[in-house]
Amino acid sequence: MTQIEMSNFSKDAAFLFILARIDQYKGEKEFFDNKYKRNFYEVEQEAHAVKGKEDFQLEEDLEDWEFAIKSLEYWTKEYQKLRNNAAVA
Repeated sequence: MTQIEMSNFSKDAAFLFILARIDQYKGEKEFFDNKYKRNFYEVEQEAHAVKGKEDFQLEEDLEDWEFAIKSLEYWTKEYQKLRNNAAVA
C-alpha cells in the first residue's frame, strides 16, 4: 500500500469505528427513552426527588443511560472533527 492509500484506509477505519460507537450509544439511549417513556433528565429528577426509598435497578439504569447520552455526544463531536479535518485535507 502506498502512503496515500494507507492514509485513506486509516481515515475510513476511523470513520467506521466512530460510526459504530455512535450507533451503539444511540441504540442504548433509545432503549432507555422507550423503557421510561420520558427523557433522562425527567426520570433522574423524579428518582432523586423521592427520599428514603432506593430503587437500585432505576439507579443502575440512570447510570447506563447517562453514560450512553454522554458517549453519544462525545462520539458525535469526534465524528464532526474527523469530517472537518477530512474536508480540509
